[in-house]
Amino acid sequence: MIEIGADAVTRVVLDLVDESIREGRGRSLRSEPGFDASEPGSFSLGDEGAGLDSLEMLTAAGRVNEFFHLHETGVEDMLLRKRTLNEWAEIVRTALAEGVSGVTFYTSGTVGPPKRITHSWASIEQEIDFLSDVFAGRRRVISTVPAHHIYGFLFTVLLPEHMGVPVMSFTWEELGELSARVCAGDLVVSHPTLWRYLSRSAGHWPGGVWGTSSTAPLPADIHRALTAGGLERLWEIYGSTETAGVGLRDRPDAPFELFPYLSAGDPRAGDAAWTEELPDRLEWVDGRHFFPRGRVDRVVQVGGENVSLEHVEDVLGGIPGVEQAIVRTTEVDGEPRLKAFLVIGVAAPTASGAHAPSGGQAPGSGVEAPSREAVAGYARQHLRAVERPVSVTFGEAVPRNAMGKITDWDTG
Repeated sequence: MIEIGADAVTRVVLDLVDESIREGRGRSLRSEPGFDASEPGSFSLGDEGAGLDSLEMLTAAGRVNEFFHLHETGVEDMLLRKRTLNEWAEIVRTALAEGVSGVTFYTSGTVGPPKRITHSWASIEQEIDFLSDVFAGRRRVISTVPAHHIYGFLFTVLLPEHMGVPVMSFTWEELGELSARVCAGDLVVSHPTLWRYLSRSAGHWPGGVWGTSSTAPLPADIHRALTAGGLERLWEIYGSTETAGVGLRDRPDAPFELFPYLSAGDPRAGDAAWTEELPDRLEWVDGRHFFPRGRVDRVVQVGGENVSLEHVEDVLGGIPGVEQAIVRTTEVDGEPRLKAFLVIGVAAPTASGAHAPSGGQAPGSGVEAPSREAVAGYARQHLRAVERPVSVTFGEAVPRNAMGKITDWDTG
């Protein structure tokens, strides 16, 4: 098993605890008074630091236990007796040293509830052995992704630990500092949304810097802009929480090459049950190379996060006065966002005689048609930021073409 140092474990523990309580608190642990980013391990989860109550402490400890399988060694209860992140990290390292079977991640939960996905240490180490050959010679890893998601765990925790290189982490608020800190030999680990930002703001990259991108397709224009700006090599990694890494490429027009220890679902290369877990349809060029050809579900990437269009439609369709909601992607300054078409029926006349959907009654419904402000307020309460539509269009019926298929609409 790969030995993970105290600093690396602390980063993972911090991200796990942060995610487990962020929704309830509405803020990150990193924004708590007394949190020192230069010494995160000294931060206390108790009254002198984050002030977690008993339920929050149980939730956080349960998530750390589940991720690292501490229960397999019997040390999980020790988390509740300690308070600092360093102490929790040492408990985790004790369990890892004794031996646990694997690591458990969660899917994003954009299609149904989040799923628990466990990967054995044997399969994880197989991938890291391969990746360490691909990225041999990198002298440092620059992380811009969470350490507790599978991409971040593999590339910013296990890979640098296995290669014996240091890690420098940047939150998205700190990206402006990245270009001044990066240097030859670095491997920058990021995702398409942040790469787009860096392609516009980083200026010219120093020679010898590589990058990786995952979690969503990397648009070819971003890849070309970054390499034109001096990034020596940019690897796109294809995979999922369910499968871990599957393939990689360093040219946007090239097919992905299958990781060497995997066999393709293509009949010429033998059967592979793992392909059933992939979110995309694959077009096989041969037994070792493939192109992803679109999602098998209605999930899109916004801001580096998976967003289920069906989920957003269901939520918006629950607004009083809305009969049906249709959601699609649009572009805002080159980035994918969502737009919505809401069917509310014919609004009752306003005092001015207008039939605008800014507050009126749908015939026969007895319910006031919602205003845009009401829709925005409802979205803030029930949807994540990346799920909220940036434009809303009202109408009496879903727009359809002569064949009856739903068509796009003008957002004005």
